[in-house]
Amino acid sequence: MERFEKTIAFIAGSGLAQGLEEVLENVKKVVGATNEDGEVLTYYVGNYKDLGVIILPRHGDSINDSPTITPNQLLNEGGYKANIRQLYNLGVEDIYALSAVGAIDNISKAGTGTFIVPDDYIPYGSVPSYGSKSNQVHNRMNEPFNHTLRGKIFDAIDEEGGNYLDCKGTYLFVEGDAFESKAQIRTMKKATKGESNRVVGMTTIPELLLSHQLGMNFAAICSNVNRAEGLDKSTIVAHETTMDEMEKAKPYLINIVTNIIKSY
Repeated sequence: MERFEKTIAFIAGSGLAQGLEEVLENVKKVVGATNEDGEVLTYYVGNYKDLGVIILPRHGDSINDSPTITPNQLLNEGGYKANIRQLYNLGVEDIYALSAVGAIDNISKAGTGTFIVPDDYIPYGSVPSYGSKSNQVHNRMNEPFNHTLRGKIFDAIDEEGGNYLDCKGTYLFVEGDAFESKAQIRTMKKATKGESNRVVGMTTIPELLLSHQLGMNFAAICSNVNRAEGLDKSTIVAHETTMDEMEKAKPYLINIVTNIIKSY
């Protein structure tokens, strides 16, 4: 890959690269890459002027509604570790992760143009580590999500005419692949009382922690697709409803990502 003045990456769904085709130049699809941590998922490289941009579809380069790689599979051989290592090897400095989440608090859905930009996290499951292959083994997590990148996200959402919540949010990580049970949600809700804009999801936090271990900046844009299980009797927590809400949010997200790219 050509080296640019600066390179950033977006970890997102497979449709983002196509959505940015009018913004990026020289877009190429990379299939079958490997590194010391295993096989890397298919990703796209391109540029905006002197800015290198990489799009890494988190669940594989799928064109249907089923992920090629599930969240739990990403915890195993290759997966998160190979993907984040590849971004580092390509010279990425800043990583933006887009993900669908459920909301414990009463938060508007992403299809309305409302997004959560978390500033903290709590893991309720195992997360991967590079161990002795980390650039820094024990990272200080007083600022897990980079404030400069979060500022760029806020500006990009404002420019799009969307909304973000109070500049705060807490991402509660679970391993998947199943959605959370009512008992899990009740327990997490009670244990995290006092945290702001609580959302629950199966991804993002492994990417966050691995990025820190290699010294890359990281921030996230979370799209609420439903109230978490057991909090709203009218809510159906299912993969199909997640995909439906993310399709509504897609135009907002493409424009937000475009604004972030142009901010560099």
